[in-house]
Amino acid sequence: MPPSSEEILSPSRAELARGRPRAALREMERARSELLAAGDFDGLRELIDLVRGVRTLAPADTRARKRLLVAVERDTQPLSPDAIPQVVSKPEDAPASPPPSAPFSPYGRFSTEEILAPARIEIEHHKIGHALRRLEKARRKLLARSDLDGLGELIELARRMSLAKPRHESARSRLIYSARQNVRFLSRRAALSVGEDWHDPFASAGPKTILPSLPPMTRREKLIAAAIVVVMAGMEAGKRATSTSGIP
Repeated sequence: MPPSSEEILSPSRAELARGRPRAALREMERARSELLAAGDFDGLRELIDLVRGVRTLAPADTRARKRLLVAVERDTQPLSPDAIPQVVSKPEDAPASPPPSAPFSPYGRFSTEEILAPARIEIEHHKIGHALRRLEKARRKLLARSDLDGLGELIELARRMSLAKPRHESARSRLIYSARQNVRFLSRRAALSVGEDWHDPFASAGPKTILPSLPPMTRREKLIAAAIVVVMAGMEAGKRATSTSGIP
């Protein structure tokens, strides 16, 4: 009798309970192979939830977790009931051409709230430097999945942050500028794809500050200014002449 998904996933759960994410990822990779060989769709879905719950700190472990998650999600596609082709009764009922598929993104299965959650936690703990780095990572993820609403939410979140250090203000300005450029790019691409006119969403974000020009000088003010210049030039010339002649 083949082992159940609970038995296959048991070593992975044990490593997670011990706080060893790297060992848990290795066990999950073995479990993926066994579940795929057995065609256990429910076990693979359970493995996806297990991989999502792994908390990694090292960059190598984070990359391994992402690769494993993408591989398991790819493995579940042929086993999903939605992937079974439907029988078309009449040829005319079939669509002329399949709709264009969206570009693949490894962050497609994560919601906007899940992507922004690490930054929100750092903001609540008043760790502004960590929060800005989390927001920068979130910006790249939201751009990869073409999430316009998520980028707008990120901009508002960055605006509401209370900063105390100049370097944080500089980092926030760069973050907001990059996020706005991403929104412009994505919205323009979406408008061109459907043949609509594109308008800059930040064109009227705020009026530019224009300093008032000084009024022109009157003739009297010009004469006074010229007299002051002449007097100052005469005083400077007198000082130079005194210093040259050596008179105390």
